[in-house]
Amino acid sequence: MLVVVPTTTTKPLPCPFCGDVNVSIDTTDEVFRYVTCGFCGAHGPCCGSEDEDAEHGHDYAAAAERDAIAAWNDARRDAKRYRRSRKASGE
Repeated sequence: MLVVVPTTTTKPLPCPFCGDVNVSIDTTDEVFRYVTCGFCGAHGPCCGSEDEDAEHGHDYAAAAERDAIAAWNDARRDAKRYRRSRKASGE
């Protein structure tokens, strides 16, 4: 049986800094999105672009949300790798 494991998820992982699961997707306007931790206040990069033109029929807000979640989840994975490498080196 073939099992497909997605490389990205559609929802944010727990906070890479404090581990809290109370994270949300916030917005600065109609297009820009970022993920914020409700416990420690950490936030991911703001994703979106001022040059995006809604007249072309693209759902830029959804794309910005996907990018924000991907960036947040990448930070989570990087933080876990960093902690493992420090533990393995005895620091």
